[in-house]
Amino acid sequence: MKYPPIHTWFSETAKQFGEQIALFCGEQQITYKQLEEKSNNLANFLILNDLKKITLFT
Repeated sequence: MKYPPIHTWFSETAKQFGEQIALFCGEQQITYKQLEEKSNNLANFLILNDLKKITLFT
């Protein structure tokens, strides 16, 4: 069975549950929508700075 990439799965989850809390620590919390925005910002930063793709898991 082939699974979709994690970023695809997460984007779909963020669309479906965007305003629900994804993470919390103490009194801080972040929604799925906010987490996706932050992860996209990080991905764009890495791409713009020409950081090389690495494989963590095979």
